[in-house]
Amino acid sequence: MLSTVLDRRVRYARPGLPRYLRHATRTLRMPPGMAAVTAAIHTTARLGLADGLSDDVQRVLGEPPASFAEFARREQPLWSRRGG
Repeated sequence: MLSTVLDRRVRYARPGLPRYLRHATRTLRMPPGMAAVTAAIHTTARLGLADGLSDDVQRVLGEPPASFAEFARREQPLWSRRGG
């Protein structure tokens, strides 16, 4: 979807946990605690432990959640800026 919306190839890299943590803290300059939390969220999803759906977004916002395609189109200008 991102490749289509951005009109360029978008590739998903699957770094191992140590490589991700190194990249997050050194390159992205995330605090170590934040890098650990994002790694835990990603690991939970990758293991299939977050595959359930809830109506939380609808209940909190009062409207249905956007699809990923809608989200990608809406945020396209942010991803189009190189280095942004």
